[in-house]
Amino acid sequence: MRWVVFVFSAGLPAALSCGGSGPAGPSSTGLSRFSGAWSGTATATQMGACTFTGGPRAVTMDWTVTDSGELTIDERQSRVRWVGSITGDLSVSATKLDTAMCSGSSRTFGATSSGTIRPSNATHTVELEAIETPCPPDCVFRVVYSLTKQ
Repeated sequence: MRWVVFVFSAGLPAALSCGGSGPAGPSSTGLSRFSGAWSGTATATQMGACTFTGGPRAVTMDWTVTDSGELTIDERQSRVRWVGSITGDLSVSATKLDTAMCSGSSRTFGATSSGTIRPSNATHTVELEAIETPCPPDCVFRVVYSLTKQ
């Protein structure tokens, strides 16, 4: 059995994956090919009662991926770091810690995004989706990152 645990310096678990002893799935070797710049948009959809104005925003992320699937993402515009993994079937899961201003006070919150890389000969794409709750209980957003590897 294989366990991988990533922990932020704040002590919050970022991602957990395990490999069982069942039949082998797709190979996870060579996943470092997904390292590099990914760019696209982040679109937030309001799910709670708080007010939200704005539309999709441009994002560029620098992905660092080991051949075994360990993933670190640095979001250039916000300087947020994500930590997670890519599995052999190209499923992505990454957790970030971010800050929000809630009623004049700074608050740290976490969110885990997940999706599946769609590889092609020309380029790779992924949609990562998360539910973010920066200022509970009213401010809840579905955030979708639509990205293309550069």
